[in-house]
Amino acid sequence: MMNKKQGFTFSEMLITMGIMAVILMILIPAVKNLQPNQSLVMFKKAYYVAERVVSELVNDDDYYPLVDDPDVGPFLANTEYVPCGSSSCGGNEKFCELFSKKLNISTDASCVKRYFVDGALPKGQFTTTDGVVWVLPITDFASDSTKYDIFMDVNGDRGPNCFYNESKCSAPDRFSINIYQNGRLTVTGKREKQYLHAKDVSKTAGDFDKEEKEKQQQGN
Repeated sequence: MMNKKQGFTFSEMLITMGIMAVILMILIPAVKNLQPNQSLVMFKKAYYVAERVVSELVNDDDYYPLVDDPDVGPFLANTEYVPCGSSSCGGNEKFCELFSKKLNISTDASCVKRYFVDGALPKGQFTTTDGVVWVLPITDFASDSTKYDIFMDVNGDRGPNCFYNESKCSAPDRFSINIYQNGRLTVTGKREKQYLHAKDVSKTAGDFDKEEKEKQQQGN
């Protein structure tokens, strides 16, 4: 005669649930640590978008043609008016106007001088559909050795709404990219350099600071 299959006893269920709870306690922090650093991810994305757009613009003879005229500057310094869409773009606003037309924007572009104020909501020239608020240089790019700045707030109205500051804003959501007359892009800020070259997108600002401190201690 076959024995009836017995189910779990109440004590066995409690033990199983206890084991599962311990496993979850171990796994949850690990899973959290694998979450991407959104500011890092969005900055890298914004940088590569800017790199692509600027390259397209400076190599477009319709927008920035090489002109044999001493009064017309090369590359981005060529502020002569050109057709762009249903209107024309030129003057100190030319770069901003052409740049904005290359992106998917969720607001109308207003190419006037803007500035980000730490702690205040970002007021940019336009916002892309991924929520990044942009501030582009309004200039004639007259100097070939000057670094002009592209600014971005990578998460819109959400905080902390600040650029990197060692004591006040170690995990910023605002960043800058340097752009030159010939369209070359660079980054000089501490977080910008760290984030742009990071291979592990889950690393936090605190992780970078910890690594830097450890390197300094080893150097001493």
